[in-house]
Amino acid sequence: MENNPVKARRKKYPGYSVVTVLWHESILKEFDPVEALKELADSRGLVAKEKVNRASRRLRVDSVQSSKLRDARSQPTDKGIQQEAFKLLRKALKNPQAAEDIKALVERARQGEDASQGLSEAMDPNS
Repeated sequence: MENNPVKARRKKYPGYSVVTVLWHESILKEFDPVEALKELADSRGLVAKEKVNRASRRLRVDSVQSSKLRDARSQPTDKGIQQEAFKLLRKALKNPQAAEDIKALVERARQGEDASQGLSEAMDPNS
């Protein structure tokens, strides 16, 4: 018998439970599970955000805290700034000490610390 380790599947929406609700188009328009879930979330002090596109509607329900974190992460970034940051990061990662510093900062950030100031120092090519 072979010992094959099973790879853990990466969740499409990490940190969220996912449910899919389908209802037939013949059902009256008054039946709207998205609106019902939004009202339930609001009544419990949760933040419900709906995203609508051509093919589907999605509803994301967050606590007030997780909603603030999500909003902070979703700020648009200028493509030019983003490309420059990637160049600096690649350059910094070639330096073994900077790579270790960046790795430590990433771990701190995963634990919820604000590591943005340390990251800019670690990526500085003149240090």
